[in-house]
Amino acid sequence: DQGERETWTSGDGSFAFVVVASGRATLSVQASDGYEFSTPGQLILDGTTESAWGVQFGQRRVEDPMPEGPYGNWAKKWTFPSGTDAPLADPDGDGISNVWEFISGSDPLVKEPASGPLGILVMEGGNRVPGIEWNRSLPSRDLVLVLERSTDLKTWEAVTSAWKVVGTADAFERVRWMDSEPIGSQGTRFLRLRVTVP
Repeated sequence: DQGERETWTSGDGSFAFVVVASGRATLSVQASDGYEFSTPGQLILDGTTESAWGVQFGQRRVEDPMPEGPYGNWAKKWTFPSGTDAPLADPDGDGISNVWEFISGSDPLVKEPASGPLGILVMEGGNRVPGIEWNRSLPSRDLVLVLERSTDLKTWEAVTSAWKVVGTADAFERVRWMDSEPIGSQGTRFLRLRVTVP
């Protein structure tokens, strides 16, 4: 109704206003905070036949606050497209989030393979113990990286074993995380690193 403010929602991300025009009317749409729409926000209807106006909305923007500390300092050095500077964003579309680009020392705005963690087996007391090694950038040392293991890629548990630096080169340090159980004691096993941004 003309002059009435209404809220319209739809699960498919779009909706249509259907107006039986009588003379001349102005129809306006305003998106809620965090949403965008690609069609004009205003339409003037003029005529005597039914007119329909579809408005297509984009995805809700996730506005994560910029963390203070090492990650925030690193992110400020790059010219990110709007809304893509959050730790879990991936502005270059290479499948590597910003926080992992920071840790690996790669460019978050260039689509390229990053040097990821390397799975290793180390002999300890006659047993083969699995672990992970990775070249971590020195500025990211204050981020907390935790080794986790799983037998089915669904349920993960933190490994309470120690990690250590096994080498340094330029702006990187080689870090090794070891499982607390030797290989074979749990059958199939998967390892991963989980990062916490303070």
